[in-house]
Amino acid sequence: MCKCNGESVDHLFLHCPVALELWDMVFDSFGVCWVMPKSVVGLLLAGKVVLVAINELATLEFIHLLVETMDRHFGNVCELDIMFHLEKAHFMLEEMVINGCIVETSKTNILQPIQLMEKSS
Repeated sequence: MCKCNGESVDHLFLHCPVALELWDMVFDSFGVCWVMPKSVVGLLLAGKVVLVAINELATLEFIHLLVETMDRHFGNVCELDIMFHLEKAHFMLEEMVINGCIVETSKTNILQPIQLMEKSS
């Protein structure tokens, strides 16, 4: 994604600046302070600590909703869409989560302000 290092699994998912920005955005939305481990395996093992406070199924459903919403907006979303339109990804997340609580789950309602902004510009 960033073309700074080799595209290993650990770099792409954890240490790439673009991936870190996305992780920070998600964790900040839930009010979770987090330090990335060295590897994906470490992340999966450490995830049990975070998910004690957050329902595992709800977290997976939220991530699924976020990806579906981005997919609806960008059409077959990929990391380049997020990288080049990071402000839209932030805006979608901010429409969905306020103060660590999920407040909106309707894809139509989430995307409506973005579509209005695109029409006006």
